[in-house]
Amino acid sequence: MLIAKASVTITLGLYGAAIFSQGLGRQVDELDRHYSSALVESDRARWIAIDVLDMSTDGGDAIGYFRDDGTLFLASVRLFGEGGRSEFALLWSGGIPVLVRERSFEYNRTYYWDQQVAQQNDDDQVFDPDKTVVMERSVYYRGSEILTIQPEPFAEEHRLVSPEKLLEFFEKVKVLLDEAGDAQALIGPGERWWVDQFSSIAPPLLVDTGLCGVVLNNGSSALEVLGTMTGNDLHESDYFPLPHVSYRCADTSAYVTFGLHYGAGRGQYAEMQMSVARPDSTNGTMNAYGCSSSAGITLGMKEGQIRAIFGNQGLIGVALNGHRMLRYRIEGVDHSGILMRYGYPSYYMTFEFGPDALVEYRFGFDYP
Repeated sequence: MLIAKASVTITLGLYGAAIFSQGLGRQVDELDRHYSSALVESDRARWIAIDVLDMSTDGGDAIGYFRDDGTLFLASVRLFGEGGRSEFALLWSGGIPVLVRERSFEYNRTYYWDQQVAQQNDDDQVFDPDKTVVMERSVYYRGSEILTIQPEPFAEEHRLVSPEKLLEFFEKVKVLLDEAGDAQALIGPGERWWVDQFSSIAPPLLVDTGLCGVVLNNGSSALEVLGTMTGNDLHESDYFPLPHVSYRCADTSAYVTFGLHYGAGRGQYAEMQMSVARPDSTNGTMNAYGCSSSAGITLGMKEGQIRAIFGNQGLIGVALNGHRMLRYRIEGVDHSGILMRYGYPSYYMTFEFGPDALVEYRFGFDYP
């Protein structure tokens, strides 16, 4: 099993401090009750499933459960290998790791060790699921310190993850799920997002700032391209859950939509989209053949062309309709300067690919 190293700095919150002011037995009982409560809460919580491709030889998956404020409080992780698999339930309190429940399944032989392979290797055993050794334990933490392990540590020949490495595992899983949770915020639950095995999350190499000549948050460009707009021209619907106006491109191969954030000035569109799907309503036809973005994105482009422009640092996803998704995001430290220039906390670009090519592209600033 491979677990990448991570820097772990942990400070106890109020809830954790209250727990750890008690005796050891009461602390363990309290954390067990906290875990049981989290399981009940997870039945109603927003969740997201992702693939974790680089933590073990045969990959794995994780499900994270989030509160309404976006806080990750519980995760379920499975890691697969040739010689066994591991299952983890990770519990946080106020963003602090407090408990992990681990189950390890050790096979008697690798899962592909059939009769033919055994004979080739002069072995008298084959893979037998009934001979799998199952081990379970709970590791309790006091911040970054191990509070206790129950039951006592197993013999070293068993391949359980060291409690110290589990803290790094907490951090790794949290980063991946938080990134995927951010990507899901505008999309909806049930879709799958994961980090590309050969890349890491980072800002895109370039950002898009306009569509068909309309520039983000620039009312004068909207007036020049779209003309004078009235309140009756704007719509709100599930198609685009912001006040928005849509147009058909002159060659009818695409539709474009411009969305306003609440409280914005006239024509200061902060989110934009082009799609092959017909919108809920249109405000006529734009005199724009082959609608494109400021970065040169047009519908029908291949994923490789998109990555050549923006890099390989995005999240990969699969939509409910089976379409492949690609998403980039900027927040926090912004080397491109777009967040400082426009005064927004975060920026995103989401690409949806049909069987052949790009069918929808949406970008702009997240509503604060």
